[in-house]
Amino acid sequence: MEVEAVERTCVTLTTEDGSVIGMSGADGTLSIDPLLMSGRAPAENKLNRVVRLFETLYFADVRAGTADSNSAVSEELAPTTAGFEFSMPSSDAEVFGWTLDDLTEETAS
Repeated sequence: MEVEAVERTCVTLTTEDGSVIGMSGADGTLSIDPLLMSGRAPAENKLNRVVRLFETLYFADVRAGTADSNSAVSEELAPTTAGFEFSMPSSDAEVFGWTLDDLTEETAS
């Protein structure tokens, strides 16, 4: 199944510390929830990488399997993924570790 970028209207990234970064968009772009942006501006190149992650993720990248990792993240994701493995390049997977600081830049004061 392929989902066109224009069909994606929001993305939520929950960081390791539990912070939630809400992003919404249209026409293949994303913007970060303005309430999170105090003194910061979006890092457009990083937001574009989030968009590309979803544009290049195909159902063929998901297959039945089991989680072998002992990390806290794996344990938390295990019930959600219900025995599926996800295959993607490490450069794409790093997006899941980003924080608000990674997705934004300080604005000039």
